[in-house]
Amino acid sequence: DDWVNDTCRVPAYPPPACSLSLFLHIPKTGGTSMRTFINNQPGFLYLFAMDDSCTLAKRQSLLRGEMRMSWGCLLDMLRTNATWAAEHPRLLIEAHGGWPN
Repeated sequence: DDWVNDTCRVPAYPPPACSLSLFLHIPKTGGTSMRTFINNQPGFLYLFAMDDSCTLAKRQSLLRGEMRMSWGCLLDMLRTNATWAAEHPRLLIEAHGGWPN
């Protein structure tokens, strides 16, 4: 709702020029509230890390802007695709507790 969106932003702080933030979601510790907060920060791309493998289908889903991605594809995109990296300088990545090892 509007109340959540209006109060879930860090006020008066401009976003950094570039940032890679990792949110380790530990079940039953307020992770969904944290996800709501990080999803409402302007200028950031939110991604949910699934696993390490990077298949062609997973790479294409990242290029399409889907929020679920693999670590392998993300690292590959940051290393090899300067255009994609420049278009997404601020990343917020969520991983669930217990993974990755």
